[in-house]
Amino acid sequence: MGKINSCLKAVFISFNSLFSAVGLMLIYGLVKSAGMSEMERMDAPSVIWVWVFAICMLGISMLGTHAARTENKSCLKVFAGFMGIGMIVMLIFGIAVAVLKKPVICHILYMVHINGQHKDYRSVWELHGSVGRAGVLCTDGCLS
Repeated sequence: MGKINSCLKAVFISFNSLFSAVGLMLIYGLVKSAGMSEMERMDAPSVIWVWVFAICMLGISMLGTHAARTENKSCLKVFAGFMGIGMIVMLIFGIAVAVLKKPVICHILYMVHINGQHKDYRSVWELHGSVGRAGVLCTDGCLS
């Protein structure tokens, strides 16, 4: 097997180490907040998904760090497979968010409107700097 560029290897290891640290901080935050009253208000499935995300993030980044340090072909292939799966999942979620953007925004505006937090939906958009788009997004009667 050929020699790998040491600078590229160092960048790969450092980014994977950074993501390992983020995964560890997520797990630490979940453990520390397990007894707090705020966690009691959160529903269990969302907490479980945060745990799954944190453990997967930690595991995949540690696999990448190990694969880069040892230059093991099988570990690099498994890591590349996880990265490919991650790209496909992000592509699917990105398309779903782009398609569902209008109904979700209209639903949020409707919920804020009926709860009486704002007198009209334009004040919500002024907070986010999108005043001009409010009329375009909700012209089909989502607030009526």
